Amino acid sequence: MSFRYCPRCGGPLVERQPPGDNRLRQVCTGCGDVLYQNPKVVVGALVVKDGAVLLTRRAIEPQRGRWALPGGYLELGETLEEGARREVAEETGLAITLTGLFNVYTRVEAGIVHVLYLAEAPATSEAHPGEETSELRYFAPADIPWEELAFSSHRWALEEWLQRGG
Repeated sequence: MSFRYCPRCGGPLVERQPPGDNRLRQVCTGCGDVLYQNPKVVVGALVVKDGAVLLTRRAIEPQRGRWALPGGYLELGETLEEGARREVAEETGLAITLTGLFNVYTRVEAGIVHVLYLAEAPATSEAHPGEETSELRYFAPADIPWEELAFSSHRWALEEWLQRGG
């Protein structure tokens, strides 16, 4: 993605290699600030109950109507773990317990680093769709809707989960 003006001072941006750097960057001709474009961090969880994994049907774009693992963008000021718990709560109403880091995936084409945790939901709580979710359901391994998954990193995670014994 290329920008025309500096977000700091409004000066025009040009593409050049800053001293000590090894690639072209957008640099402000006014204040000299370098505009680094880095991936976004997405956090979420594989919530497992009785051998089934929780998926949410997206009620928003991108990939509206497709199934996804609960999760979303990490906010400034929160840890990865806090972000994963918040995102799952927003999409499912569940106050999960993280049981460990599952894996980290890079979706280069989307500029996303996806951090996934394993999680358990309280036995007494019922999941319910949040504002960004139209439906949610626990899927046994044989019933995962592979053709309706929203994102490649979710497919990779579910495949890995099954390889580990689901």
